[in-house]
Amino acid sequence: MKITVAKKTQGTAIKEVKINPVTVQDIIDASRLSGGMEGAAFMAALLSQICEFDGEKKTYEDVTGLAAAVFFDLSAALVTSGVLPSEGALSTLSGKDTSPTKG
Repeated sequence: MKITVAKKTQGTAIKEVKINPVTVQDIIDASRLSGGMEGAAFMAALLSQICEFDGEKKTYEDVTGLAAAVFFDLSAALVTSGVLPSEGALSTLSGKDTSPTKG
């Protein structure tokens, strides 16, 4: 069996992504856009709200069309930079407490 991995070519590679501070309105808008506050859809919606790609905003649809490696790099940058609230805070906001210890 022959397996071929096709590589998606994008017109222009992204050179710089600026991540702006997250506001409550950004979280609300991303939640409405994605239909919830968890998962890849929420992260893509949030990225579309707070990031500038080479100085320009991208739509939710544009962000979901990014290469997976770029999406995961941006998602990791949000988590490790402290730009996003903690998982516990997001769970509280979404009405789902996912913390392992409940008292």
